[in-house]
Amino acid sequence: MRWLRFPPSKPSPGKRCGHSVVLVNDKLWLFGGETKKNRCLNDVWTFDLNSKEWERITPSEPQDNTAAATAVPAPRFGHTAVAFGTSVYIFGGADSLSQCYDDFWCFDTIAHAWAQVQMDPSPAARHGHTLVPVSPNRMLLFGGYTSDSGRLNDLWEFDPFLLEWTQVESAVKAPPRRSYHTAVILRYKMYIFGGQGPTALSDLWQYCPASKQWRKIQVTIGPGAKTTNVLTPAPRYGHIATVYGGDKMIIFGGIGDTQQYRDDLWSYFIDLSLPEERELEGSATLLMDRVNELLGGSDRLLPGSPRSPEMWSKQLPEKLLLSRDTRQYLSDESAHAKQVIQTVTESLNKKLRDIDHSTAFAPMDASMQQQLLRRVKALEAKVESRDKEIAQMKADKQRDVARASEKQKKIFAERLQVALLSQRADFDAKFRELESRLLASLHTQQLQSQPQQPQQQDQEDALRIVRTQVLGLQDEIASMKRVITSAEDKERAKMQQVYLHLQQTFRSADHLSTLVSQCLPT
Repeated sequence: MRWLRFPPSKPSPGKRCGHSVVLVNDKLWLFGGETKKNRCLNDVWTFDLNSKEWERITPSEPQDNTAAATAVPAPRFGHTAVAFGTSVYIFGGADSLSQCYDDFWCFDTIAHAWAQVQMDPSPAARHGHTLVPVSPNRMLLFGGYTSDSGRLNDLWEFDPFLLEWTQVESAVKAPPRRSYHTAVILRYKMYIFGGQGPTALSDLWQYCPASKQWRKIQVTIGPGAKTTNVLTPAPRYGHIATVYGGDKMIIFGGIGDTQQYRDDLWSYFIDLSLPEERELEGSATLLMDRVNELLGGSDRLLPGSPRSPEMWSKQLPEKLLLSRDTRQYLSDESAHAKQVIQTVTESLNKKLRDIDHSTAFAPMDASMQQQLLRRVKALEAKVESRDKEIAQMKADKQRDVARASEKQKKIFAERLQVALLSQRADFDAKFRELESRLLASLHTQQLQSQPQQPQQQDQEDALRIVRTQVLGLQDEIASMKRVITSAEDKERAKMQQVYLHLQQTFRSADHLSTLVSQCLPT
């Protein structure tokens, strides 16, 4: 097991803290946070896990004229975000002066649109709280800090179908007040760890939504084992927590009482193969001081500890042995979801039946028409701008290709010209040498004696024929020189033909040189 850092990409969100990140399909959605200069943000970014690139999202214009639709969440930090389908719910947070918010927002990741949801009752304004989905149609909010009454330990349920908040009262004493703790869901129960109270905390609590009861978890090693010197995480707040494998809670980092920043990694394990009533038997927390020991490597590991290899490779049981209360709770939640869906479906069908398809819809008022025209013009301008960008990209690409082609042609012409000049110089040298040898041969033949006149006459006739051919070849060479001089700006194919023809001429010259050598006396 090792850390993997994604390569930096531009643009990027920039340095910040106190922001929120949720996963929707293959993208991470980031919102808000606070910079080093205590400036709060309300921007939206998405990170594509496939392309490994960031993209800033510009919220789309509202579809009506209501004040809630024209607004976006104020800049904030310390808020919470939960993904529900293709939407992201945002609650609470605080500004740079630590003034808390109690507004609830929904961001549509498809339409890139914000919508504020007004509900009554609703939790008090706060930051540093937790909001986690305990079932497909239920979320739990706990704790946090408010500027009016300080830290909180109240518990609220949120129904994303009905958009309703309900405060939960427990018969058992709730955990102490705290903020900037962590919460995860294991086996349909919420686990709370740490946080900031009067001091930093390190306690672990379990909340069961089926029985609506809290339970403080006492850390154990196993049945019959000694519980002295059990390693537990040091008190902290501002840390992070997540679930791994469905049965392990992982926490990392945080801040202690002495403003000590921590970088240790811990795990808490529950045995899902046991019945729910006994799921905490054999659970343990052990320090993972080195990440490479996470999958083994130490001979001092206790049997069944979360750091042992068999625990991290263990498969989850096919069927969870749930208690009667949990089974009833899940059954009620399923029935509730079906009832909500049925109610919404019936309402939509009634509205469709009430529409008279034989008559046209009522005409829009002037404001709606103007708004629609503005949206149409904005879309047309956006499409036109995009078309211009695509046309410019195509033109730039064609220009780059043309430039590259012209550059290649120029380089080839220069190389071919150098080769032709070199071959022409070699041919001139060979021609001068051949002409000198012919003149010397003629002069030698004139000085020979009369008895050899018949042979001399034959040689003179042969030399005359050769000389005539050489003169013709000289005229051809002169013609070829003129062709070469004018061929520098012509196309590549024609220049290659000239080059090949010249090579044939060279071979003819070599052949004539051989004939002359045979005709000359030894």
